[in-house]
Amino acid sequence: PPASGVGAAASAPVASALQSAVAAAQSLGSTRGHDTEFDRKQKRLYVGNLPPGSTQPDVVGFFNGALLAVNAQTGFVKEDEATAGEQLLPVERCEVFNESSRFCFIELRNEQYAILCVKLDGITYNGYSLRVGRPHDYVPPPGGDPAHQAYIPLLDDAKKVKREEKREKPSRPETGPDSKIYIQNLPPEMGEEQVRDLLEQFGTLRVLNLIRNVQTGQHKGYGFFEYEDPEVTDQAILALNGFVCGANMLSVQRANFSGSVVTRETNRTMAVTSLPNSMTQKLLSDPLVAVQVQAARKIGERPSKVVQLLNCVYQEDLIDPKEYEAICDDIKQEAEKHGALEEVLVPKPNEDLSYREGVGKVFLRYSDVTAARKAQLMLNGRRFDSNRVVCAAFFPEEKFAAGRYTLT
Repeated sequence: PPASGVGAAASAPVASALQSAVAAAQSLGSTRGHDTEFDRKQKRLYVGNLPPGSTQPDVVGFFNGALLAVNAQTGFVKEDEATAGEQLLPVERCEVFNESSRFCFIELRNEQYAILCVKLDGITYNGYSLRVGRPHDYVPPPGGDPAHQAYIPLLDDAKKVKREEKREKPSRPETGPDSKIYIQNLPPEMGEEQVRDLLEQFGTLRVLNLIRNVQTGQHKGYGFFEYEDPEVTDQAILALNGFVCGANMLSVQRANFSGSVVTRETNRTMAVTSLPNSMTQKLLSDPLVAVQVQAARKIGERPSKVVQLLNCVYQEDLIDPKEYEAICDDIKQEAEKHGALEEVLVPKPNEDLSYREGVGKVFLRYSDVTAARKAQLMLNGRRFDSNRVVCAAFFPEEKFAAGRYTLT
């Protein structure tokens, strides 16, 4: 009995110590779980005002491209040594995708990319200014939201310039007679969808009202329309007034009829890539995405034997082998019209669809610069697959020969 009493007395501290250890382990696990959830919220962002018809892959692809392009110029996100040399995409996932309300949440790979993405608030995507910010359940660290404290000159200065330009620019009503456009002399065989396709080359329509015969339902050859962005009104008038459509020549002017009619001669001086729907204009009109393109613009103007085509193919076009071969054949037939073509290169995505340099681009290598010049001139601004406007630019021969398909 005495021995057992001593054993019982000795076991009491052991049991107490064991209970303390278990409690500490549980507390540590709970803390780690809390830290993991906290870290996740630091990388999660809200994206609103998505263009109608957007899909999760579209949104993820857009932000991956935008963040990689901006980071290539700013160097804000420093890659870990363990991942050096790997092309890890900034967006890890897109969730709670609400198509009807046009918003979603995205989770970035790390907090630095989340900060950089917050700086892209207001970025233009398919004609819509996206709202990018922290979710309602976001809890900032003790020092405050790091996105408000971080200073990225290329982005913050560009936003500052845009704000100042907006303040200096005379205010203009979003709607009103000054932004409505009158069009007449439309061919009778041209349906409403065809008219819409023609007009939406310059921006998304807010209103399209074709005046119709109440008995037959056929339009009378004239009507009114208005763009969601009034800034494209002048460009649309410049391009469409005097435009030959079928056997008719269109007449286009402001609906208030107070301004002078723009002549067709004026339109001849406007390059195709200055239109809002061209890839060049879409990129260069937004300083947040355009930084990489702007830096490469001078390079693209220097003639070489290699011509690079943008907005010609998408990744999903290249997955099926038969479709890929058909696309290459179509491009080759068109490219050979402009001179002696030596090579057509269309980079394919990896089998697991992970990032691969150059995917989405087309490269044409000609035997001489003269042929390349002609191809660049003729292909730039051309329509491909009925709804894409191609941007063609020269590409450095040494980079192409080395298998490097980006300018950075």
